[in-house]
Order: sequence, then structure tokens, then C-alpha cells
Amino acid sequence: MEFTTLTETEFKKFAEKHPQFSFFQTPALAAYREKRGWRKYYVGLKNQNKILAATMMLSKPAAFKKKVFYAPRGPLIDYEDEKLLKIFFTSLKQYIKSQGGYVFRFDPYFEYRERDLDGKIVEQGFDHQAAIDNLKKLGIKIDPHPDQIKWLFALDLDRPPEELKKSFRQNTRNLINRTLRSEIKIRELKRDELKDFYKMCSRTAERKGFQKDNKPLDYYEDFYDLFGKDVKFLMAELRDGKETKQLSCGMFLLSGKREIIYLIAGNAEEYLDQNAQYLIQWEIINYAYKNGYKRYNFYGISGNFDKTDPAYGMYRFKKGFGGYVIELIGGFEMPVTKLYYLHKLKEKL
Repeated sequence: MEFTTLTETEFKKFAEKHPQFSFFQTPALAAYREKRGWRKYYVGLKNQNKILAATMMLSKPAAFKKKVFYAPRGPLIDYEDEKLLKIFFTSLKQYIKSQGGYVFRFDPYFEYRERDLDGKIVEQGFDHQAAIDNLKKLGIKIDPHPDQIKWLFALDLDRPPEELKKSFRQNTRNLINRTLRSEIKIRELKRDELKDFYKMCSRTAERKGFQKDNKPLDYYEDFYDLFGKDVKFLMAELRDGKETKQLSCGMFLLSGKREIIYLIAGNAEEYLDQNAQYLIQWEIINYAYKNGYKRYNFYGISGNFDKTDPAYGMYRFKKGFGGYVIELIGGFEMPVTKLYYLHKLKEKL
């Protein structure tokens, strides 16, 4: 086996066919990060020119002229193949060290334990504890503050939408049907209209106390430019005479033909009673099924299923569409040099 750098084309071809593929492991995301001061790398493990594992990763300067390396939702590898894992990560560690890195951070798109609609572990369901154990054997640490979230919510598109709708919570079905009878229209935004999207999301973040998660306008503009047809910005509108009211919006990332990810949303407070977000969800579910996507991923939830949790409302909204909870194996850190331990000691102090 040979650990080697990959061309962007080589990596993209491998990644798009991998079961853990997502928009996070794409040249488009790498280009987005490059505009914000990161450097990109494509590396992989080959056996007779066949790629067995690979990752897109990024680096940025840190303390003592060393670098932090990070693979968002990577590497793309079988985490239960202990032998493959050892060869890949041992070689990766040497490579990162040669590039001036002191730590490698990653948060794989790899599921941990099978969960149901209510977040409960499914009896006789899959359990990938071996993946975490294999990483620990390599001296890799659990990252208590990973960049990406561990808990998601998704809906398999294994039936036509009208069939799927029968499994939705009754209130969700009623609200979808009500919006379908209304004059609300869903429209895809053009680049010069993203300022309206930004304003709505900003007001929503401020209202809910999520200002730290609010994105600037250039975030949306860069995604529009870099992801092209693989990103959609939808706006729900209602025409009242000569005036067009903007009710609700949503940003969606298309990951190959595997899934569509619901990434960001906003709602105009004065029109919350129109429930336009339900129509947006119904629109994208229909689009995903019609275009051959296997899963619609509502994406982030808190992982706390207690009704007193401040974020429970988000989970309850997504749960209304049926589906199931996804628990990923989480985030990790691979120490590369002794500076990693000095940095951890500094954090404690």
C-alpha cells in the first residue's frame, strides 16, 4: 500500500462514490475555506492504483509556527477495518508532521449506534463502538468540542412523498395540506437576492438567541458561487396585491445522489402563523425523491430529548416528518507532536 497526495480530480471521483460522502468533503468546501485563510490538501492510501481511503483536509497557522490540520466530516475510510485504519493514520501522522502540523482534528460522517424516531437505541440495531475503540488504540483522543455536530435527524426517501406523508405526525400533515391550499409560493433565489435571505436568517438568529451561529452575507454568496447547482436557497412568498411578503427561507446542500441536507433556515416573525416552513420542507422532499436522492437530512439536533431542553422545539419540528435520529461517532484529535500536550496543559491552566 502507498500513502500519497491525490489530485483534486482523483479525490473527487473517490469521494463521491464513498458511503460517507457529504458536501463537507468536496473541493467546493475546500475552496470556501481557502478564501478564509486555510490551505487545502488531498491525500489517500492506494493499493495498485486503487484508492482505499482518502481525505480532504485543511491547515491554518497556530502557536509556535506550527499548524492545526482539520478534515471536516472525514477521513473517508472504513473505521471498523483496524488494519487499514492503522496504516492510514500512521502514514497521515507522518505526513502532517512533515507539513508542520502538531494536531489533526476530524469528525467523521460515520454513524455510531442505530437510533429511532425518539432517539432511543434500536434493539438489535447496528453498533459501531469498534470504530471508536480502533481510533483509541492508535492514540487518538476524543475531542470534547468538535467543529461539527454529532446528532442529526433524517428521513429515508424509500416511498413516494404522498406515501411518506401518511407517516408524518397529524399536525404536520395538516399544516402541509393547509399551506398547499394557500397562495404561498416557493421560489429559488438568485445571487443578487441573497441579501434578503441573509436578513431573514439574521433576524431569526437574533430572535432565538443564536447570534454566534449567524452567518455573514458573504457566506451565502460564496456557497452560491462555489457549489453552483449543488446548493439551493428557497424562499416562501405570498403576494398581497402589489406587495410580495417574504415568509420563510431555507438553504439546502445536495450531496451527490445520496442525500439533501437542510442546513440553515429563517422565518419572518410577523408571518409565523403562515407556517410556510412546512411548505418549504414538502417542496424539497418532493424534489429530492423526484431526482433520485436516497435521504433527506434535516441535519442538526441537540441530542437532548428532554422536552425542557431549549432546543427541543427544533427536534419536535423535524420529528413531525417521521424519520429517525442519527448519532455520529463524534469528533477526534490525533496528537502529532509534543506541542499538542503543551497546548492541552495551557487550556487547563
